[in-house]
Amino acid sequence: RSFHYGPTIIPTAEPPSTVTIDVLLALLPHTTVLLDFWSFENDIAQPSVGGSSAVVRWPSYRKITVECAVSREDAVVTWLLNQDLVTWVEVRPEFHFNNKYAAGIIQSEEATHARMWDRGLKGEGEIVGCADTGIDFDNCFFHDPQEDVSTCTGLGEVESCTNQNHRKIVTYRGFSQTNTDDTAYGHGTHVVGSIAGSALSGVAAEEAWASEYNGMAPNAKLAFDDVSEDGRGLYIPDDLDVQLFPHSYGAGARLHSNSWGANTNAYTTTAMEFDAFMHEHDDYLVLVAAGNDGPSFATVGD
Repeated sequence: RSFHYGPTIIPTAEPPSTVTIDVLLALLPHTTVLLDFWSFENDIAQPSVGGSSAVVRWPSYRKITVECAVSREDAVVTWLLNQDLVTWVEVRPEFHFNNKYAAGIIQSEEATHARMWDRGLKGEGEIVGCADTGIDFDNCFFHDPQEDVSTCTGLGEVESCTNQNHRKIVTYRGFSQTNTDDTAYGHGTHVVGSIAGSALSGVAAEEAWASEYNGMAPNAKLAFDDVSEDGRGLYIPDDLDVQLFPHSYGAGARLHSNSWGANTNAYTTTAMEFDAFMHEHDDYLVLVAAGNDGPSFATVGD
């Protein structure tokens, strides 16, 4: 039996009190295995292993996550590596926001010359998925005075949660750890504004001025996943392949943009889940920001 203990993650300035461990299992879809879940959870919660604060989640058939006190990390990892069905164990990195420094030159070598727009390439007929903090529905770049935003909560693809008639947001999905509130300002508003913001105002002069700040694809629409409760912290689903991407794909998105990441360039289970969904849906492309941690101020990561 082979197993792997994943990469060491760069510690943050303020060490957290708990750690989340991602664990891959040697199981296939539709495989029937006699697993006593509650016995497993009780075992890992023993004082000699994870302690009473250990929490076990099963996001998919192939993966479990274990959250425990940092002081119990070594004991939990050792215990996991001795379980027959475990093939991979790694500490989940801490995810944070990227896209702090928006690129000024995308369409040409001149920031003020929009050559793609000049050729009529403005995202017409496209839906772009995005996972971030909330969107300000009433912001002029997303507001639709004629249509309501369709909101819902749930994992995977959530049915009856689209409004293709909305001029900008066709679906807005949250999770039990987040919300679907109309969030003023924030990172999510900034990110989707960069992607597909399109100014709309009842005052011509205001709209003309605001349109100078339209997103890269102002005629595209958005399928949004809210992954924050307070606009600061992030809740990233435990298995992106089965819990995050299916909803935007079902809403018609074939691109998914993510302006968040972690301080590691290792190939983690999270990276594997990005690839797994794209392998299973080869008409779907997931994009991730390069980050804000380059070699000097205001530069992207490696």
